[in-house]
Amino acid sequence: MQSIDAEVYRRYFRHCRFKGGSKTTVNNTSTYTPTPYELEMQQQEANYSKAIAPNALELNNLAMNVLKNSLGTVQVDYNGMNKNAQDQIANATSGMNGLIGSNNAANSAANQQIGNIAGQYQGLANRTADQLGGIGNMYSVANSATNHTIGNLAGQYQGLASNTAGQLNNVGNMYTNANTAANNTIGSTADQYQSMANKATGQLGNLSGMYSGASNAANSTLGNVSAGYQAQADKYAGQLGNVGNTISGANGTANKALGNISSQYQGIANSLTSGLNDLTKQYNSNVASTNNAITNAVDKFSSLSNDTSGKLGNLSGMYTGANSTANGALSNAGNTYGSLAQGNLPAAYQQNMENSISSALNNTIGKTISNLGNRGVLNSSVTSAALNDIEKNAADSVASQYQNNINQVANLTGQQANTAQQQMSNAFNTAGQLGNILNQQQSLQGNAINQAANAAQQGLANNANAANFASNALNQQNTAANSALGQQANLAQQQFGNTTNVSGMLENLFSQQNAAQNTALGQKANLAQQQYGNTTNTAGQLGNIINQQTSLQGNALNQKANAAQQQFGNTSSTAGALGNLATQQNSLYGDAISRMMQAAQQQYGNTTNTAGALGNIATQQHSIYGDALSQLANAAQQRYTNSMNTNSQNSGLLSNLINSATTPITTASVAQEAAQTPASNLWNMSLGLNGATNNALVAAAGKGTTTSSQTSSTSGGGGFLSGLFGGAMSGLAGGLGSAWGCFPAGTMVKMGDGSEKAIEHIEVGDEVTTDSGKTEKVVKLMEPHYNDVYAVICEKGHTNTTTTQPLMKPDGTYINMGDLKIGTELKHVGKVQSIVYSGERRVYDLQVDGDNNYIADGFVAQGGDDSFWTA
Repeated sequence: MQSIDAEVYRRYFRHCRFKGGSKTTVNNTSTYTPTPYELEMQQQEANYSKAIAPNALELNNLAMNVLKNSLGTVQVDYNGMNKNAQDQIANATSGMNGLIGSNNAANSAANQQIGNIAGQYQGLANRTADQLGGIGNMYSVANSATNHTIGNLAGQYQGLASNTAGQLNNVGNMYTNANTAANNTIGSTADQYQSMANKATGQLGNLSGMYSGASNAANSTLGNVSAGYQAQADKYAGQLGNVGNTISGANGTANKALGNISSQYQGIANSLTSGLNDLTKQYNSNVASTNNAITNAVDKFSSLSNDTSGKLGNLSGMYTGANSTANGALSNAGNTYGSLAQGNLPAAYQQNMENSISSALNNTIGKTISNLGNRGVLNSSVTSAALNDIEKNAADSVASQYQNNINQVANLTGQQANTAQQQMSNAFNTAGQLGNILNQQQSLQGNAINQAANAAQQGLANNANAANFASNALNQQNTAANSALGQQANLAQQQFGNTTNVSGMLENLFSQQNAAQNTALGQKANLAQQQYGNTTNTAGQLGNIINQQTSLQGNALNQKANAAQQQFGNTSSTAGALGNLATQQNSLYGDAISRMMQAAQQQYGNTTNTAGALGNIATQQHSIYGDALSQLANAAQQRYTNSMNTNSQNSGLLSNLINSATTPITTASVAQEAAQTPASNLWNMSLGLNGATNNALVAAAGKGTTTSSQTSSTSGGGGFLSGLFGGAMSGLAGGLGSAWGCFPAGTMVKMGDGSEKAIEHIEVGDEVTTDSGKTEKVVKLMEPHYNDVYAVICEKGHTNTTTTQPLMKPDGTYINMGDLKIGTELKHVGKVQSIVYSGERRVYDLQVDGDNNYIADGFVAQGGDDSFWTA
């Protein structure tokens, strides 16, 4: 065995134990620090191996069982098959000898049959003469019978004429009765026409009343709606008039206040014009700033108004959305109530209830009864009675639960409707509160804007005060007066603005109310118009139905009258037909009697003809029988010829039997090989599972840090599976490496008393039988471990073992299992027929006193020792 690279050994062989003709000594000091990723992958490999090992072991065991079964199915006894082939050849040879006697017998039978035919010719001539004598008697009998028949037919002509006259009288009576019945039916039909017309007239009169009533009701409703429109317009006009008066009053008050303030400004200006000339430039600047601030305030007011208008629009949407949502929920609740009134639960609720009951019954009572039945505690009648009781109780419980569920769903539906109504109320309250909040926000923001305008004005005043700080008290009083007057003017203007804003809001609200009421009145008018339309449509449909009924009944009466007329016509036709039939019968009977006379005469002619024909037939039979006897003689000669030909063919078949005697041996060999294919496939499947565990670890291994010092030497041993299938699996050996020694659990070892015991149950001190027939004690056991195992199938036995297990050959030498080839002969079990991978298993080995070998599954195995078992 070649030396192993240190890294390869560390990764793949550090747990391996070698046994047999190889020995490896390794001195290794190594410090290896794996990476976290490598540790993780090692753990993943261990987890995967743990998960996959049962599957691989199951496939291995299945492969072994399939292989064992295949051996039992196609195991071939070639000696027996050879004996059968020899027996078949002997039987064929015996058959060919029998063909000679068959030829002689066929010749004798043909000669005997031809002699018998010569005697039958004389008998045929005698029978023909007797038949011709009987034909003469047939002529006399036929003539007498014909004359008697013609005399009887003459009397039948008079009876036929009398019968025909009676039948024609009956036909006349049928004509009269049919005419009377048809007239009665047609008269009755005319009366029914008049009654039907009167009824249709009354029904159409009722429909006219329906039209009038529907028109009056619709006109009345539309009149009420029109009056409602007028009242709503008058109310809206009055409200707008009040708003106009409010704005006019506010405008007058504001103008009056501003007029007073203007007069006061003029007095102050006149008195202080000379003192303020020096401050004109400064005032102009301050006024410009103040005007800008006020302009900004005005813009903010406009923006505030637009924002408030948009939010009020959103509130209107909230009202509408809440109302629509509530109406939808109430409609769904109404549908649910309607479904419940018909006894229908919601589909999902019903399905969940049925699933719950079914699951409960199956998992409790049903499963219990099933288990009792399977154990034999309950018989079929007891089980059936119990199931009937359960079904009844379950039906009662389901019925009760069904009513409870109806009530529960109804309550839930009511709660949903109440919730929808509450949600709409909450939405309305929320919208109202939001409206109040918007008003408060508008008021606060308006005050803030006013304060900003006032602050701008105050800044102007402060600047004026600062500029005129050195001025006299008059200037200060003037500034204070101007400031007060300015605030009053602002307040007056603000009041006017507030009044107009409130009036505008009231106008919008009145407009919204008016539009809402107008919409409601319009919908009411539409509904009235729709009701009128529905009523008129219904009346129109009823009119159509009445017309259809009248038409259908009229058609029915017409058909009835036509049917009566048709009956009269049919009766008349029938009577005529019967008259014709009577006449035809008379004619037919006359013809029949004439034909009978002709038939009697014909029978006489037929009889004479038949007699002549029988004479001819007798002559022909004589000739045919003569020909038949000649053919019999020819057939006898042909059978003799056929027998000769058949014997010749049988001779060829027997020769084929001799040639095919060895075919089963060839077929059995092919079947034996094919029977092992499923086991090989299962082995490949398990090999694929085992081989998949190392891929991830190989990808991560070797990434850590290694510091090592190593000296290795290897000697001995043949190659792994080097001879298996003539070297066909030597590549697999390089991929798997050397295996641990020995046999898996379940291998039967022959004990000293001749019994067998599983290898995993053998203990130190037990006595086993060795190849020499001696009884030796087991002195040591190998520590069990897992390793790859292969099934070895021979002519007289099979076992499972590892590749390095030495097995004894007939000459007493050992050969490692891995070196076996197809055809290698092993002691006691014959030649190797197949080797199949059986999976990774827990393996065992023994050390035995004396020759250190033991019998495992009929194979002679070399025992192990510490030198084999030590890594």
